[in-house]
Amino acid sequence: MNSPKQHHFVPYMLLKRFADCNGKIHVFNKLHPESGVYSTNPRKAFRKSDLNTINRSDGSKDTRLEHWYSDLEGKTEPIISKIEDAMLSRELPNLNSSQREIWDKFYYHYQTRAPDIFERRGLIKELEEDILSDIQDFEKNPSLLSEDNISELRTPEALDQITQNASVLARASTSLEILKMLSQRGLVFGVVEDNSKSFIIGDHPILQVGDSNYIREPWLPISTNIAVSPYGPPENEALMYLSRNQVRKINEFIFRSSNIAAGRSKDLICSLARL
Repeated sequence: MNSPKQHHFVPYMLLKRFADCNGKIHVFNKLHPESGVYSTNPRKAFRKSDLNTINRSDGSKDTRLEHWYSDLEGKTEPIISKIEDAMLSRELPNLNSSQREIWDKFYYHYQTRAPDIFERRGLIKELEEDILSDIQDFEKNPSLLSEDNISELRTPEALDQITQNASVLARASTSLEILKMLSQRGLVFGVVEDNSKSFIIGDHPILQVGDSNYIREPWLPISTNIAVSPYGPPENEALMYLSRNQVRKINEFIFRSSNIAAGRSKDLICSLARL
């Protein structure tokens, strides 16, 4: 039997950008609040066993989605580095069409990587209802499946496996319509104005906040001092300085929407967790 493998549901190549000067990130898990805010290596955070693994009927495991994620992250990291370099000089990165296509795909798939994303959207409950309905159809047509097979499908283990495999397939799918919508917008790069302030990262990190046209858009922090949002006309890029208040609002929304949140500052995470 293959041993379970830990999969990052927040990419490590982002997590390492939220580490402190000692290479640690400070984490709070709402599912285990008794642990408080703890410090760890970014490689050990935001992981779940076999999250992106399909379990085949012969006992083997299909991990192609995890390899696909790794490939996408490898293509995206140089783009993030290019954005970081440009922001240091307070210049625009001027992403070319190929880089923008990769970024949009990364941005899109980031939103479906959290373990509970489909539960939040009510899709797991719908899937379970569909499975039970299919089983009832099989029971009405015993020629399709044997009684033993039908009984096996009703076990919690079988239902969990079907749900797991369906979730992996859903994560692997791409909405061409949404990618097209993203391609028809520009990008705005938000830079933290006050160096003493920083962004956090969470397992549900893309959100809409605030009270100006820019801040209403969904922001994705890619480091402690840079966030990116799809905004404006196609192929347009813009730079925006984010105030202390705007950074706080973004962090509060990330913390509120996430199960797990982390950042370079333990005090900041404690403040958001009200500890």
